[in-house]
Amino acid sequence: MGRAALLAVMLLAAACSAQDVAENIANQALEEEGISIDLDGDQITVDGPDGQVSVGQGLPADFPADFPLPQGADAQGGAGGAGRDVVAIFQADGSVEDVSAFFSAELPAAGYEITQSTGDGSTGQVYSVSGNGWTGEVAIGQSVGTSFTVSLDRQE
Repeated sequence: MGRAALLAVMLLAAACSAQDVAENIANQALEEEGISIDLDGDQITVDGPDGQVSVGQGLPADFPADFPLPQGADAQGGAGGAGRDVVAIFQADGSVEDVSAFFSAELPAAGYEITQSTGDGSTGQVYSVSGNGWTGEVAIGQSVGTSFTVSLDRQE
């Protein structure tokens, strides 16, 4: 092996070692603070003294099973924190008007009171909701297709 190639291999090995050392230092610092990070497929979970937060594709584990969702709604991603807070982003079939009409009818039927409603129902709509141990919002809009976000906090 030539000198240049040997030097390149040594520099590459040193760089890898430096990255490993940096990761070990960061992990040790997190552990000292009582924080752990778990990467599992498309899900990242951070555990700490104040609770747990998970971020990833699909619905958060703590998303309420009784929360009404339009047929064909596809969860694009979400986050949940310590069983208290959840946020989920969906892509929906139909127009903003269709999705707004669905939530206007189905939220009360599922035990969620609409405490406030803003928007025109055709280009955008936000519902403030409360019920079944949760408070939060459903925000409906349109960019590439119709999407909506559900943000909920568990009531204490």
